[in-house]
Amino acid sequence: MNINPKEFRERTIKDAKCALILDAARTLFAQKGYWETRLEDVAAIAGFSKASLYNYYVDKEAIFLSLVINENNEMLQEITTVVGNSGNFTKALKSILEIIFRKISEDFGIMVNAVNFQNMITMHANMLKHKGLIEQFIASANHFVEVLKGLIRRARQSGEIASDLSDEALARFIGILIRGSIFDWNASTKKTAIDSIITQLLAFVKQGAGATK
Repeated sequence: MNINPKEFRERTIKDAKCALILDAARTLFAQKGYWETRLEDVAAIAGFSKASLYNYYVDKEAIFLSLVINENNEMLQEITTVVGNSGNFTKALKSILEIIFRKISEDFGIMVNAVNFQNMITMHANMLKHKGLIEQFIASANHFVEVLKGLIRRARQSGEIASDLSDEALARFIGILIRGSIFDWNASTKKTAIDSIITQLLAFVKQGAGATK
């Protein structure tokens, strides 16, 4: 396959500028959250004018979705590697939870909004024009479920899980528990230690899944 040098150069330059914008947005979303971040502030930190920003992203929602998709994909790569290298079900699940909550604590303003379904619904009217990005966003969530299903399937085959629930149901219940724990942690005026949340989640999931180890 022949690559047009001009197109390759233009694509490389555009990718680099998009990366600058996303880095600036990551800083502001982490500091201020989604709703308090303004496009002009993102442009200023990235070294663009607000008008030139629209050459790369049509609006703030597109920047936010692109950033979250990138963050999710990086986290999923780490989770997939951990699951592949972990021994038993509990050890793998603990590693998954540690990765997720570490990411939440590092990029709090970004990740909390990413898992806040109500915020996504509120933005829905503007997001209709972001069909491709929304499909990628949903795909990353489905990928996480597939990783969990693979872990559960492996644990069931090795006799570590005795639940009668399907792999799909168990994976989605675990995902719901994780999101719920994040919401509770975010809403709490006195933040519970993350290690304590992980311990509680592990105990609950092990009991519900009939995990033996």
